[in-house]
Amino acid sequence: MLTPLGAHRFSLVLAASALLGALAAPPAKAAQVQCRAWSTTQTQVFPVGSYFEDTSGTSSTDTWAVGINSNGNVIGHWDGRTWTSVNSNDPNTNLYDVAAVSPTDAWAVGDYGDPHGRFVIARVLHWDGTSWGVYPAPKGSAYAFLYAVSAESPTDVWAGGAYTDGNGTVHPLALHFDGSKWTQVATADAGQGSEFYAVYTISPDDAWGVGYEVPQTFEFQPLIEHWDGAAWSVVTAPTIEGDSNFLYDVSGTGADDVWAAGPLGGIGTPPLTLHWDGATWSVVPAAFRPNTSYTLLAIKAIAPDDAWAAGGWATLDLAQRGAAAEHWDGTAWRITRTPSPGTSSDFYGIDASSSTDVWAVGYLYDFSFDGHPMAQHSRGPCPG
Repeated sequence: MLTPLGAHRFSLVLAASALLGALAAPPAKAAQVQCRAWSTTQTQVFPVGSYFEDTSGTSSTDTWAVGINSNGNVIGHWDGRTWTSVNSNDPNTNLYDVAAVSPTDAWAVGDYGDPHGRFVIARVLHWDGTSWGVYPAPKGSAYAFLYAVSAESPTDVWAGGAYTDGNGTVHPLALHFDGSKWTQVATADAGQGSEFYAVYTISPDDAWGVGYEVPQTFEFQPLIEHWDGAAWSVVTAPTIEGDSNFLYDVSGTGADDVWAAGPLGGIGTPPLTLHWDGATWSVVPAAFRPNTSYTLLAIKAIAPDDAWAAGGWATLDLAQRGAAAEHWDGTAWRITRTPSPGTSSDFYGIDASSSTDVWAVGYLYDFSFDGHPMAQHSRGPCPG
């Protein structure tokens, strides 16, 4: 059984002499520390009221996390020991995702809002090993957002989001970086409106974008699109009951092993996780507990038998809530307990540089009800 951070299990071992008349030996206390699947790192260096949206790293000493605070954005870097706050040099931009390619090459995306409220445009920032700065990229339209970025190599990077046309209809926004410049690439339209919430790049001719589409008014269903090296096309998603079904993240290990996750979940209902086997997408129910609602907002596939999904849980009366993490072992999703710092918490993003270097990020409220970024680290699932 898994236990929260800091929990220990003790046992008393009593030894007795087998010889007639011998006294029992004094009891000896032996501590057995159970596996800590996740541990919380210190993030007090970041402003109160800020939180992390997502994370990406190249190694155990090079991990980025980006997010939002009341004045714009927050960027953090983990060097293997501590988190450091790094200036974005672009204060009016909200940042939603980051993709680290190398210690001298990383991308962050979001939206830049005009201080006078005249427009909101897609924004791309780049890390060159020394500083972050705005990188020239298509703006999408007067109202456009980039929610996700994924890099397969320095010359194959995708960013995804949404833009609004002159009629107010929302369309998926896809930008591609070829090593020298960003270009807007046409996506496939679906329904009465659609958006990308996440993108994932496997190879130059294999990438995925997921989010939602509106097949009819007031109905939201999963959107899945695939890039084959020449064009984006809609791929049929499984039929799912209800009218509020979104996909928030996508990740894979190869052409026949891709996962997508979304916040569908209610009391007695498993969170939404879909799997692509190279031919079709199918629903693979995630784990849940009775009288508790689970939502999964982020997913990271490391190997066919090693994937993580993260989000949050809440009791029926909403009196208790916290961050949730689940692990796929090749057979089933299993809930893994996470530390519960403060009064409540949630994970918004997850990534891994290896099976023993996994990060999940989001927010927590402390006991003074002040908000802080949260970053938890895992060195792999606990055995059993």
